[in-house]
Amino acid sequence: MPSSPTTTTKNTAVAPQDAVRPQDHRRPRQRARPYPLSDYAPTQIAKILAQENRVKTASLVSSICSQVALYPMDSIKTRMQVHKFSSVYDCISEIKRTEGLRHGLYRGIVGPTVSYSIVRMITFDWYNKMKYNVDDLVTSATGESVLVAVNTPGSRPSLLSTACFASAGAVVGFGVSFLACPFELLKVGRQMSGMVGAGSKSSFDETLSKRYRDRGTLSAALDLYRRIGIRGLYSGIHLHAVRDTVGTGIFWGSYEGVKQLLSVTRGGRPDSPLAGGIAGGFCGMLAYLAAYPIDTVKAVYQRNCLFSKDGHKNYVPVQWFNPEQYRGLPITMTRVFMSNLIQMWIFEYMKKEIRAFDIDPPPPARLPKHDPLN
Repeated sequence: MPSSPTTTTKNTAVAPQDAVRPQDHRRPRQRARPYPLSDYAPTQIAKILAQENRVKTASLVSSICSQVALYPMDSIKTRMQVHKFSSVYDCISEIKRTEGLRHGLYRGIVGPTVSYSIVRMITFDWYNKMKYNVDDLVTSATGESVLVAVNTPGSRPSLLSTACFASAGAVVGFGVSFLACPFELLKVGRQMSGMVGAGSKSSFDETLSKRYRDRGTLSAALDLYRRIGIRGLYSGIHLHAVRDTVGTGIFWGSYEGVKQLLSVTRGGRPDSPLAGGIAGGFCGMLAYLAAYPIDTVKAVYQRNCLFSKDGHKNYVPVQWFNPEQYRGLPITMTRVFMSNLIQMWIFEYMKKEIRAFDIDPPPPARLPKHDPLN
């Protein structure tokens, strides 16, 4: 019986099952739906939609949590920027005397929370897309992808990666400022409305003060629109745009690098929620400190526009070394640190959890006769 021919097998190396190809670091992959969405159970539909909108879902929930938790600090910060209180205690005492603590500290919380959360969701979504667009430009110019390098376990940030993320953040900050300005103007009006009336320390036009006292956000917006027009809702947009361009650029440029360093130090991946929370807290402080005088001048200018007949003419220049433009800085830094820590920790945690969702197939009764998976 003739012997069977022997075949020589090449000894090729087999990649480990969990190895990640370099291109997988570039853009997040969407899981294809093997069945129509309507065939799934309601809980599975929620999981699928959450996975397909992972950044939007995580940023919306984290924004709501951070805003609700720290709104009283933001209310105190705004009052200290536009009034000359001797201390935080003096500010709180004035709020208690003129408005009551519960009503004063949480005045107008619903409108700003909704608008802030939506604007932040848009910011995160736009940034997530913009950083890939910037990376495309860098890759075409240098032949190397920043995102591939950054998402490789064990890698460290570089000057190029920091510039890439900072430029993406700056572009997004400038664009989002045109969405956020009307909402922030109205937030200032609602927070200040209880301190511009009779018996308060302010000296604004009493007629205008009465128009904003104890009014809702929508009512104040309509009144402002009737009084000044559409440009009234964009009072201070020039300051707002500069503040958000500078602040958002610094935040994302530093956040991505610090998160990467913390993750490498702990031996984890760059998407560690703990690293994201710590990086968010400290980088938020850095970004806000860099733009704080601009924010103070903006708050004062917007207050004047709301509560003074010629408020749009009362413009104070930004002075980086003027202590008066750093009023309320300690409580602001505390609020910013805690707010960004909460938001970025929840954001990174939810992204990981949503990515790990297991999607169950539709019930047997809804399966087609020819299962497309077979």
